[in-house]
This record gives sequence, C-alpha cells and structure tokens, in this order.
Amino acid sequence: MSIVLGKNDYLNTSVIDEHLKTAVKKLDKQIAEIRENGCKIVPPVGPTKVAPRFMVNGDYDLSRRWSWRLHHGPIPEGHRIYTSCHDRYCVAPEHLFAYRAERKPKGERKIVRPLAKLDWTKVAEIRASEDDYATLATRYGVHPTTIRSIRDGKTWVKH
Repeated sequence: MSIVLGKNDYLNTSVIDEHLKTAVKKLDKQIAEIRENGCKIVPPVGPTKVAPRFMVNGDYDLSRRWSWRLHHGPIPEGHRIYTSCHDRYCVAPEHLFAYRAERKPKGERKIVRPLAKLDWTKVAEIRASEDDYATLATRYGVHPTTIRSIRDGKTWVKH
C-alpha cells in the first residue's frame, strides 16, 4: 500500500486502514520530548538503551521506520532509514531519510550524512594548515578535539 500522509491530518483521512491508525496512535504516545531543533524523541528501551520499537498488526519494527511509513509511504527496497540529526531516538518525519546501504567490508562502508560538517577535502585542508586547533575548529564548526584527532591520524583515516 502506497499512502503518503500529511503531518497532522493523518487521523482524519478515510484512506488509512485501522492498523495504520493504530501505528499513529502508538507513535504519538511514545514521543516523550520535542527538542528545539525539531527532534521528536522516543525514549530508549531497557538498560541497554536500544532504539525503540513497537508492534502493529503483527509487524514489529523500529519506531523511526514506522514514522517513515506513516509520513512518506513504504520504505524503498534495500534502503535503511537514518536520521539527519544523528539521534537514533528521533522519529520526526522531516529528519528521516532513506539510504541504500550497500554491504561492504568494515572499513569500506560509507554513509552519506547530509549534515556532516567535514568531508575529505576539508580534512586535507586541516592537515595541511599550520593554524592552531582552536582557529581551525572555529573555521570548520567543530570541536578542537576533532581537529587534533584528524591531525593525529585517529579519525578520518582511509582504510
């Protein structure tokens, strides 16, 4: 079923069947906090802080995947649902994006992060620069520790 739903009017539409209405109600009940950046946070489950899940009509899945289905339609084949805010507990539909995750050996995996502050070009500039950590951190909008880790070869290392 391919239904794209609005943000607030999905309970009033007659097109949605009962188990999708149930999913909407369960998802709305799970949201514990709405942050300034728009994140709708569903609290983690249990002592291991697992990403929250719930069951609708026998289908058990992650809350963010249910949010995607309710607001954007079916998840494309072979895609995973990620959050642009990098918070695995966020279910805000505007923060979700589908990404085709190709299975590659560890170390060769590459996930495109739409809000990433650095890329390989900027990392090369950081390594070539003679400016101090604080100056570079301000320039690139990251923490000075990030700059130090890049220069020390602890992060942004090609495998």
